[in-house]
Amino acid sequence: MAHKKMNKLLATVLFVLSLPFVLIGFVLFGLMYLITTILPAPVEIIIYKCSQFYKDLKRKYTLGITSNFGYKSYKYVKENKELEFVCQEEGYYYYKSNSSVYVLPYYAGYYKKGNDWMMTLNKEGDEAKIEEIRPTFEMLIKEDISAYDIRLLVKEKHFKKDELDEAKSNPVFVFYKSHKDLKHIK
Repeated sequence: MAHKKMNKLLATVLFVLSLPFVLIGFVLFGLMYLITTILPAPVEIIIYKCSQFYKDLKRKYTLGITSNFGYKSYKYVKENKELEFVCQEEGYYYYKSNSSVYVLPYYAGYYKKGNDWMMTLNKEGDEAKIEEIRPTFEMLIKEDISAYDIRLLVKEKHFKKDELDEAKSNPVFVFYKSHKDLKHIK
């Protein structure tokens, strides 16, 4: 009986001692969210409404849209006469040239399995051979892309160092370092 009372007392003391740290953590998180997300939103709305992206596409504002890769890359794609920016109603965007469709796969990881390049398709870890990804993107893209080659826009950091040189020789991969590189894609 005394042992149970001691456990309850100890649990109460630990709760009381840890409560201020938990509360401070919540307050700090709230302040960081307020400072980094909520307070800049009115300025971001003004920047967005003045942007060429908004003027051309009339997309509804969403929080953080000006840090989106599609938004950042839009002006550079407009400079590239051989590349067209396509933004669908669902928010999925891709780039199109005369012969290729360039996509930014989400949740993708790339690795070599035997002689085949593999790609993870989602958070669950589903995988597919790079050569067999067309159906995945045909479901996302709401137009007929059967006459186009599919190219994956990827950053070098998505590859292990020992596989990077081999990946650069595969025409499916188009490497970029920043959104500015899109103005040079042919």
